[in-house]
Amino acid sequence: MTFIFWVNGVPKMLYFDSGIAEMANLDPHPAILFNTAPISVQMLESILVITNRFAWLGAGALAVFTGLTIILVHSF
Repeated sequence: MTFIFWVNGVPKMLYFDSGIAEMANLDPHPAILFNTAPISVQMLESILVITNRFAWLGAGALAVFTGLTIILVHSF
């Protein structure tokens, strides 16, 4: 269930500079913060769901993250 967040978060951790460049193209300031925040949310909240410790909090945070991503990042 959290696979999609791992697939997006792990490469951003491994290739941090590329993630910053990706965020810079979207024009948020500072780009490093807007690269670090999604990684933190995706990884930490996924771990909460997987370990079933505060799974409700992890699932809710991932839902809010997904909604905000759709609204703020994806152009329609």
